[in-house]
Amino acid sequence: MDFQIAYERMLWTMKGRYPKAQLYCATIGCGVLNGQNMFPEYLNGNAFEDYNQAIRTAAQKYRCHLVDLAAMGVAYDSVDGIHPNARGMQQLAEGWIRGIEEEKKKTTHRKKKRSWTQWLIPVLLGIEAVIVMVLIVLILKVFIL
Repeated sequence: MDFQIAYERMLWTMKGRYPKAQLYCATIGCGVLNGQNMFPEYLNGNAFEDYNQAIRTAAQKYRCHLVDLAAMGVAYDSVDGIHPNARGMQQLAEGWIRGIEEEKKKTTHRKKKRSWTQWLIPVLLGIEAVIVMVLIVLILKVFIL
């Protein structure tokens, strides 16, 4: 699927240019026109859900946060079944906010496991600093006395 390749390339580029940034990806919600789901089942020969699965896969592969608007059931009012109108933009924004808040809850509840190198290196550096200070004091005592 060309979409997945292009989406992954976009995430790879963004991660490369902004390595400290936390990226959020969102699946595509459902466009509604006059109260009816109008989003096409297929777009450019690909099933609508294939696009969302490509987004989910790429977000996981590149360790991005995922706001899964489709799984959350976010629908939005549209001018043509695809492009949101003013109310639809508000609905999408509310979905994004809800999704980001849910994603933050997930990440704050996970405990970060520290590997042995994450605690050992600072300890060794601390010990090294103490040894250097002791050596300085001994050298000063020898040369001053």
